[in-house]
Amino acid sequence: MACLAEAAHAAALLGDADRAAALLAHCEERAVPGWRGAAFWLDLARPWVAVAGGDTARAVELSVRTVEETSALGAVGFQIDALYDLVRLGEPRMAADELDRLAASAEGPCPRLYADHARASVDGDAAALIAVSERLTALGLALYAAEAAAQAAQLHRQSAGSHDYQAIAARLAACCQGARTPALLLATAPTLTRRELDVARLAATGLTNQQIADRLALSRRTVENHLQAGYAKLGGTRADLPARLAPPACS
Repeated sequence: MACLAEAAHAAALLGDADRAAALLAHCEERAVPGWRGAAFWLDLARPWVAVAGGDTARAVELSVRTVEETSALGAVGFQIDALYDLVRLGEPRMAADELDRLAASAEGPCPRLYADHARASVDGDAAALIAVSERLTALGLALYAAEAAAQAAQLHRQSAGSHDYQAIAARLAACCQGARTPALLLATAPTLTRRELDVARLAATGLTNQQIADRLALSRRTVENHLQAGYAKLGGTRADLPARLAPPACS
């Protein structure tokens, strides 16, 4: 079951919502009652399947639930991963203090690095995020490194002294094999809000405004407003969204 859960997770990170949902459903059908260890992998996959389906807010809710469950069961490693997912989903304030606490006694470089990523995000410190990105790169964690750099670029999107953070983020994103996480898409669409990005991603897949509204529990008018804001920020029309939101190609 753990392998199936990770397959669903991988498909979700690539933005393949249908495959991710199908793999997740298959995994849930095969779940063994009481086998909690393997179920943790499923818990970590669910938020990213929600993201692939365009609902980042739901992904945050699922990650919070996993944090609470793993904490109650003393599954510290999975708890740290779930907390870091909150950082990657744009909610570092929900995770920073607990990551700091856990990193103080956890083994290996990742917990401390995840905690530093959370703290830099909370502080809005772009230079610290770039430093975190470099450390993640050194550990071979390319996706996380690209996400940290993209978050740094977003902080500097209106600054003349951006220190080429956008270029760094785009270069790292290009090496992530087509991954389409919310943070990573900031490398190509740094001006969109999280909800505008959710709506634009679904529109880019061909869903109608009503279908998007139904999936995200929004009114059709709200969807239209988010799309209009997205067009103004990205340039172009609905037909241009797939290209505007495409991850950089690896050169």
